[in-house]
Amino acid sequence: MQIQLSDLCRRTNLADGGGPDFFVTGVNALEAAGPSELAFSEGDGQPAQVALVLSSTAGAVVVGPGFPTLDGRRLLVAAKPRLAFVYVSELFAPVEPFTGIDPKAAVDPGAVLGEGVTI
Repeated sequence: MQIQLSDLCRRTNLADGGGPDFFVTGVNALEAAGPSELAFSEGDGQPAQVALVLSSTAGAVVVGPGFPTLDGRRLLVAAKPRLAFVYVSELFAPVEPFTGIDPKAAVDPGAVLGEGVTI
């Protein structure tokens, strides 16, 4: 699955600092993210966090409003970066709906169930 960054920002209410649009293919940890992936950084821009963001190859990084602007880095600002990252992550890991009859379900032996029913 891939989602255009501009669409992802619109759907998750992230403020994009600007730059070329690209397709995001997934999410990853800041230290492991690649150029088509999104990562996040906690904190308000302490030197250690800034260094991690600068050393990352992530295509974009979700940060908090106090994080400094960094030349050459695509920063997406969110009031709560961890929560925003969770929302983005859910877009890339949709839950498969359950179908059929759950083994824990209590169904009357005489019940007639329609085709495609989920219990």
